[in-house]
Amino acid sequence: IMLPNQFKIIALRPLNIYPIVLHFLQLQFPHLNLILDAGEALHGIPFESHGVRSYATVNIGAAKYGSSLHHRGKGFCYGYVDGRHAAQVDYILSVTIPHQNPPLIVNLALIRRFQEPAFDIEHPWSL
Repeated sequence: IMLPNQFKIIALRPLNIYPIVLHFLQLQFPHLNLILDAGEALHGIPFESHGVRSYATVNIGAAKYGSSLHHRGKGFCYGYVDGRHAAQVDYILSVTIPHQNPPLIVNLALIRRFQEPAFDIEHPWSL
């Protein structure tokens, strides 16, 4: 994974993506016992909602992906997940959990799957 040198520092709460990022991290790293940043530190490690790096693009192998919310990423924001389900990349993030030694850095993308049609259509790519 190659992230560009340019990034923007963002806060997750104003974008309404803090809960989904925290939930993902809790599922991936249950041993860290991550909690809301407004919670008591006695019951776990608070996950800070600010200071997250947001990227326009990311290179994974020979493929380039981009964020639909960045001007430089709009041309690379579409792809497929789970085989053939069309999706759009909304955010490419790098989250640091500083309470570890060394600090844990997690790169993740928030994607939006396209809605499947209510009725089943036979397409050549559905075969």
